[in-house]
Amino acid sequence: ELDVQNYQPALVFINGEYWGVYNIREKINKDYIAENHGVDADSIDLLQYNGYVMSGTIDDFNNFGTFVLSNDMSDSANYAVVKNWLDIENFADYFAIETWSENGDWLSNNVRYWRERKAGAKWRHILWDLDFFGTGWWPFTANSLDTNMKKAYSYQSILFNALVQNTEFREYFINRYADLI
Repeated sequence: ELDVQNYQPALVFINGEYWGVYNIREKINKDYIAENHGVDADSIDLLQYNGYVMSGTIDDFNNFGTFVLSNDMSDSANYAVVKNWLDIENFADYFAIETWSENGDWLSNNVRYWRERKAGAKWRHILWDLDFFGTGWWPFTANSLDTNMKKAYSYQSILFNALVQNTEFREYFINRYADLI
């Protein structure tokens, strides 16, 4: 479903006329996920920010978060449980592109994640709304990975900091980040 009701034109005034690109994009909602991932729209848990429910419930996410915060992620057995709950490759790619791009509007905004509501389904993050991509939000000498790791109010930062305690995840993330660059 295209969000044509809430478009925001980016207009430039040139030689007495307005020219521009209109911001028309798909809504990131349960229907978008159903259509693009082949799942039933009524069986999706879709959350934004630090757990605001857009569709479904927060129950599985709360269980996941409690497990991560209550267990040592450097322990391989605990990390194995997390790998059954979270799409690790998706999360690593998501965190890499958001930090590499210096998306200044991220972690405090523009965060959505979902899972199909069924046994064995994994949480996945959605890359969207990159208007602040490469805007130089931070000075060129800043390290946006480090900056975002320090955002203690953010679930993504807390989760990432827990996971980098695990050697397998840390090595995977470093190598994947390098591959993507």
